[in-house]
Amino acid sequence: MSQDSLNNVYQVDTISMSEAATITSSDSVQLHTGVACELCPRHELLLTTITGLRSALLASHEREAKAHAVLASTDYLLDEFVAVFRSTQDQCKLLEVEVAELRAKLANTYISPRLSEDAPK
Repeated sequence: MSQDSLNNVYQVDTISMSEAATITSSDSVQLHTGVACELCPRHELLLTTITGLRSALLASHEREAKAHAVLASTDYLLDEFVAVFRSTQDQCKLLEVEVAELRAKLANTYISPRLSEDAPK
């Protein structure tokens, strides 16, 4: 094996999880840099394993990201619900006060005078 081949194998052997690597045939690999090299079966297996693990890791992160997005939107919706509920409660309290005031006004305006009119003289 030439020194260049050894360097290429070394590059393949130390490929990071973030680097794109695709197996182009059973005995060569195309790195993200475009460098193609011959692989011994051990290194090919190693690269295949790393590539598979990387794909699984990315899929896991994607699912996790989706789960976080769902959780975030659920939290947002819950926060909105709580805000609307509190606002509605406050509005209900205000409406109750307004209704009580209107009842009092009605009682003072219509019911009290009638009672005094109907009262025996």
